[in-house]
Formats: sequence, C-alpha cells, structure tokens
Amino acid sequence: MKVKELIDPVTLSWRFNVLLALYSEEEVSMIRSMPICFRLPADRLIWHFHNRGLYMVKSGYNVARKLVQSPSLSASTSNSDGNSYTKLWKSVWKAKVPPKVKVFVWKASQSILPTKVNLAKKGVSLEVRCAMCNEVPETKGDVLKECSFAWDVWFTSPIRLRLVSVRDNSIKEWLISLVDQHEVDLDIFCMLLWAVWQERNAKV
Repeated sequence: MKVKELIDPVTLSWRFNVLLALYSEEEVSMIRSMPICFRLPADRLIWHFHNRGLYMVKSGYNVARKLVQSPSLSASTSNSDGNSYTKLWKSVWKAKVPPKVKVFVWKASQSILPTKVNLAKKGVSLEVRCAMCNEVPETKGDVLKECSFAWDVWFTSPIRLRLVSVRDNSIKEWLISLVDQHEVDLDIFCMLLWAVWQERNAKV
C-alpha cells in the first residue's frame, strides 16, 4: 500500500476509516498528526533516521541496537514476565526471517493485529466470526491458533505443533513458552504464523 491510498485527494485529509482498519489507535494518531502536502508529490521510499532520507548500514545498525535495547519493545518492568518477553523479542529479532515478519510477530504478541474483533471495537461494522472457519469470533488468538484451519496448519506443518495445551494462552504467552522450552525452530514458526495470517487476509 502507498501513502497516497491513505489520503483523500479531494479534501486533502487522511482517510480515517482506512487508517483504523490497518493500524492501531496510537499509530493512527501519529499518522494523522503529520501534515499533508497540498502538491501531493509521488510516493518514494525514505529512511527517516537519516537527514537526507538515505539508508546507511551504520544508521541501520544503530537503529537495530536501540530497538533491541528499548524497554518500549519489551514488557513493562512491572510485569512478572518482563525478562521472558525481552528474551522472546531478542530471539525474534535474531530470527532469519524478513523484517516484515518480525514486526508482524511483535504486533501479534501485542494484540494489535487488525482482526475483526479489534476492528469492531474501533467502530467498524462487520461480521466478527473467523473468516477461515466461520465458527469462533476472530480475535488474534483464534485466527492464528484456535480455529480449525489454524489447527490443521500447525499439526501438518514440519514442526507438528499440538495446540491443546496452549488454547487458553495469549499469543505472547505461547511464543514465550516456545522460546523458553526450545520446542521448535523459531524461523519456521514465525514464517508459518505469517503464512496463516496471509491466508486469512486473502480469504477476507
């Protein structure tokens, strides 16, 4: 998706409903605070951590170090699972998967994916049943591990996960348990999690 698809070319304002369907409330607030240029220039890729918008390996390395060390990307120190979640995110960050998959896994663990239930909470009018099995409400956990489609994917995958013991766990708790117990190849797990979500998106 390009930035221009998020902007109404007539009113020169952000398309609020589109933003809500794609991003968390905090992200929507940040996006709407950005001024829109009346010239509507063509989209182009920039690296906003560099004053000329150019990606440099050195700046990329510095940003990666800050992300790993940032307390905002780990659980609050007041949480009992803070250390476990820090370990989880460091493991995910080191995984040999595309960056978009790492970000997706982090969003899934934070319960901020645009599932039907999350969208309904933000006022979007839609049927909240899971798009894959059409049986349970589509929360972040249902679509990734609890509906019949997800069960089939995990059981028939190379890592052959059995989900009975984690049905009541959040995605974050599930990920932490997998990392702590070294049960599975995290690279394969992250890609399968991503694939389940992409299949859901295609169905929707």
